[in-house]
Amino acid sequence: MRLPFLYLFLYKQRGRSLSGLAYERLPYGPVPSAFRLLFSLLEQRGLIRQVEVKVGVIEGTQVLPLLASDRNCFDEAELALLLDIKKRFARMTANDISEASHREQAWIATPMGMTIAYQHAAALSF
Repeated sequence: MRLPFLYLFLYKQRGRSLSGLAYERLPYGPVPSAFRLLFSLLEQRGLIRQVEVKVGVIEGTQVLPLLASDRNCFDEAELALLLDIKKRFARMTANDISEASHREQAWIATPMGMTIAYQHAAALSF
């Protein structure tokens, strides 16, 4: 599930980025800058697999992990925040989540294809 502005929420709560990545505004929501290159490298290293999927009339790419996540990469506070966000969005569809991200000031203020500034974290609605 794609969680809107997860990286901004974590920045808002912790005062620092969890991933260290920059994110861009693309049509369906924020994505890491150069995500195609990033995903390609992860796939070449056998960490993920990308598969083309179609849900109704919508076509896209699903990213599947090939290894279990290593929770040791996160401290207890980070894990708690990730679980909190998971609970907040658990009952939402991908479309609901996309629409929610499009109502955020970070989305509205950032032109298409541009990097979303971390300073928008303070204005998040969740």
